Amino acid sequence: MSTAKQYDTDAIKARCDVPTVAAYWIQLVTRQQDHYKALCPFHPDRDTPSLALFDDHYHCFGCRAHGDVIALVMAMEKLDFIKAIEWLIDRFDGLDEIEAVADVEIVRPTTPVPYDMLRYWQGLMTDEVRAWYNDRGLNDETIALYMLGWDGNNYVTPTWEGKPGESDVFGVVFRKSDNTRPKYFGMRGRNYPTLFNRWILEEATTGYVFIGQYDVMLAVQDDLAAVTSTGGQLTWLSEWNRYFAHLERVYVVPDVGEYAAGFAIASQIGAHAKVGRYPEIENVSDYTDFRGWGSHADFHRLVIQPLEQKRKVIAHWESR
Repeated sequence: MSTAKQYDTDAIKARCDVPTVAAYWIQLVTRQQDHYKALCPFHPDRDTPSLALFDDHYHCFGCRAHGDVIALVMAMEKLDFIKAIEWLIDRFDGLDEIEAVADVEIVRPTTPVPYDMLRYWQGLMTDEVRAWYNDRGLNDETIALYMLGWDGNNYVTPTWEGKPGESDVFGVVFRKSDNTRPKYFGMRGRNYPTLFNRWILEEATTGYVFIGQYDVMLAVQDDLAAVTSTGGQLTWLSEWNRYFAHLERVYVVPDVGEYAAGFAIASQIGAHAKVGRYPEIENVSDYTDFRGWGSHADFHRLVIQPLEQKRKVIAHWESR
């Protein structure tokens, strides 16, 4: 049995605008139509203010620092995700009731989902359903490997405990076909978080963390050792960190606009974990979107290489 710390981050971000919080550390220089300008604290910014502070996010046009209000507190106060939320709760009126959304008990099922059930869902797949998976970039080999299926109304993704086809399945994630919210839901009595695809990290030297199982399966097609939490971007169990201890590099690449969650995951994994950010491209918010726009090589060039360059600069200055 485990517990996961939960907060209503949408409520927190709705009540804490970025300029107000930024004023704790940063002098706001000018007011534009929909944002403030300020000197960026994340790089030498002496003359022209390059940091734009909008109500819901900040962005530096010099060093490309970007994030929401929680990411800002994490960066300025050198705090992890949960501590940054608690920092905001301590200082802003009306947030104290959010603190009641506390530890959620995680209970793991004791019996696996029968393979016959997985095969049944797999057998219900029509050409139209297969085309939907294909449109997300998943090829037929991946569909077969993970035993993706269809229950008559929803797309079905088993959450394998180990390598697909060679391990047990204790949970299933359903994705609604009508796109009503919430789009995803779990199997009753089996709605517990697991680190999906963790088996792939065993022989890897570099690991990738994405938000969402479809992104991860597509990344595996691209030969990336990729994993995700089936509990969503705000659920990360400390017991999972051991799967990353032997890796030389870990890249956490959250969806656009969810960089605070990415920093929270990276801070738990360790210093060798870095947070990547997608470039500003229309209609690109996650790995699947990005791969619809560009290639696997483009992902490394635009998302991973900038992190490596930054790592080399830090190593150079630390060695002086």
